[in-house]
Amino acid sequence: MKKKEIQDNDKIEDSSQIKDKDISLKSKKQATIALIVMFLLFLIIVASAYYLYAWAKYASGSQGNATANVAKWHFELRDGVARTTDIIDFPVTRTDTNTSVSADTIAPGTYGCIPITVDTTGTEVHMKYDIQITLQNYPTNMVFYNNADKNKKHIITPEISGTGEPGSPRTATITITKYIDKSEHSTNGVHEHTIYWDWPYETTTGEGIDSNDQVDSLDMNKQITMAITATGTQVKEILPDVDEPVTGLYARLYDNNTLVLSSKSNMEYDGTLTKTYRDNNNENIYNIQINVSPVWYSDRSKITKVIIQDRITPRSTYKWFEGFSSLSNIDLTNLDTRYAENMGFMFFSCSGLTIQDLSNFDTSSATEMGSMFQSCSGLTSLDVSNFDTSSVTSMGCMFYGCSGLTSLDLSSFDTSSLTNMPEMFFKCTSLITLDLSSFNTSLVTNMSQTFIGCSNLTTIYASTSFDTSSVTNSYRMFRKCDSLVGGNGTAFNSSIIDKSYARIDTPETPGYFTLKTN
Repeated sequence: MKKKEIQDNDKIEDSSQIKDKDISLKSKKQATIALIVMFLLFLIIVASAYYLYAWAKYASGSQGNATANVAKWHFELRDGVARTTDIIDFPVTRTDTNTSVSADTIAPGTYGCIPITVDTTGTEVHMKYDIQITLQNYPTNMVFYNNADKNKKHIITPEISGTGEPGSPRTATITITKYIDKSEHSTNGVHEHTIYWDWPYETTTGEGIDSNDQVDSLDMNKQITMAITATGTQVKEILPDVDEPVTGLYARLYDNNTLVLSSKSNMEYDGTLTKTYRDNNNENIYNIQINVSPVWYSDRSKITKVIIQDRITPRSTYKWFEGFSSLSNIDLTNLDTRYAENMGFMFFSCSGLTIQDLSNFDTSSATEMGSMFQSCSGLTSLDVSNFDTSSVTSMGCMFYGCSGLTSLDLSSFDTSSLTNMPEMFFKCTSLITLDLSSFNTSLVTNMSQTFIGCSNLTTIYASTSFDTSSVTNSYRMFRKCDSLVGGNGTAFNSSIIDKSYARIDTPETPGYFTLKTN
């Protein structure tokens, strides 16, 4: 029994020792963990202190206050009598002397103006304003201008809605946009704008008078109402007034053989300037004579690139790109030609020019187009559908030597003023068809060699207005047009190459032309 108790006591003692040992190990482990945690906390504190120190280095500063004023804005529309309500009554200011028409009415033979005043006094930002005039029962033959000088350059073409038929309800909308520099508001805050209107008594001549009288009669006894709206808007920059010519033209040549044209003397271009062109020591060459070669003409063979930086409105483009044999492409987007009178020889001998975008060309002032595209053998197509040729008197050699042209549609050409067209299509050897159905040649006196050498030309479309009664020179007009066949089957005859067969081919009157029926 005693032995068992001793054994049991030994077990108790051993168990107690083990328990004490476990407690000791646990305590040591906890102490170790505590030390580790404390060490980690220490590191975090040190790191945080360093971070805060580093952040604080760059965060020191001071506080303050700032003030700014919102730009002033003032925009007011009124007419010449300073009324701001019921802006303008129609009929407006009558300036005609037609005493047969009552003072408070308009009719064929009367004209006048619409005075508009915009007040922007005190405005401190660049701005533009849009004037919109809407007329109900707009007369068919009524014309609007943005200048007292009534010519094609100043015509305002309204947007017409309605059926469009004379005498039917028609609405005409005219929109005009003007830009004002912020500096102008304080010096000249009142801006006057005048729209001129004209209802011609006769809008045409000859047999057309009767038909236009009928149109005017359909527009009689109607009440014309007019509404005017003006809207002012802030803009970031001032755009040029496209209704007026830009009277600055500067030209400079750079070391990479680039010709830069600009309306500004302070043009910017990334290159080394080698030459500034002048006219009589004047860098602004805008007033150069319209019948002389451009000032860069002597460098034409080495110029490989042309840049037109901004809108330019030359008085003439005579020989501008003549002989630019190294030029393959040119962007003419910024070339506003509405004030150019002489466009002769413009692209003469540009044999390497393959792309020619003329979609923005305004040729309404042009009287001379002689040799305009002469010897541009690299051209394969040319879109001149937007050309206004109503004032052009000379088209001699206009497409001379354009041997690469495979098509050329001139059906929109107005040749009512044309007097001279010799060698116009000289050796256009790739042309197969040519549409001249719009040509009125009643004033033309010279058709010498007009179609000479068009060896692949099979069809020339024309109308009865292709009149050769005034022609005094038709020497070799159709020489070597071996493929040409008239609309009734009349084949080319090498013994008849003057104006004799410059007419519609019919069984009774053989000719080389084909009547266009659509």
